[in-house]
Amino acid sequence: MKFISLTTMIMSAAVLVAAGGPCNTPGNWACGNLQDYIGGKAFLYFCSSSGYVMNIQDCSCATCCSVTHGGVGPGGTKSCK
Repeated sequence: MKFISLTTMIMSAAVLVAAGGPCNTPGNWACGNLQDYIGGKAFLYFCSSSGYVMNIQDCSCATCCSVTHGGVGPGGTKSCK
């Protein structure tokens, strides 16, 4: 029988949520932060019209992500440093 550590399972779940998991801002960019994904640093992601994460950009620190007006249309900006 093969044993998998709880830490490995939690990290895998965090990555699944971050990459391809459901999101609640369809058609917009948003910032995320998961303690078990890239060491708790922020990431920028796009939520598809069907409500799933389509694109992820990893940021360099926990507060290095910014999105205004969903990152789309007039006045919409996004930044991930």
